[in-house]
Amino acid sequence: MRDNLGMAEGGGKLSIVIASDDWFWRSVVALATHRCNRFGDVRAVDDGYTALAETWQMVDDGAPPDVYILDCRGPDPSMARLLLELRADEITRSAYVAVIGADDQQFQGADHVDSSYTDADDWNACLERIADLAQSAKHSPRP
Repeated sequence: MRDNLGMAEGGGKLSIVIASDDWFWRSVVALATHRCNRFGDVRAVDDGYTALAETWQMVDDGAPPDVYILDCRGPDPSMARLLLELRADEITRSAYVAVIGADDQQFQGADHVDSSYTDADDWNACLERIADLAQSAKHSPRP
């Protein structure tokens, strides 16, 4: 399932893919991206495989995602696979990846891993921080 909640609006806004099998959590984070006003193209999907499909569609459209937020609280192996695929490809290697609800061991290639669950009220500040870090990542590509 895919929820396309916004199209790129220009002005340097970042594109983001939010992946979670929890539709409510995914919706809360997607809505918070609009309140944050730092993201243009917002794609909310229910697993890592769909996130990868969205990624390649965005690449084909000429604008690969800048940011990923992966909800890894469940046993879904597709999120780890997504991270491996993103880091293995030159086009997506520099994307900022934030993993929520997992430990550092399984997601070592992520830019941010947090085992705690972020409260909905904290998402505005969290997304601002992620947007700042993602902008920096765009200007200093990974080896």
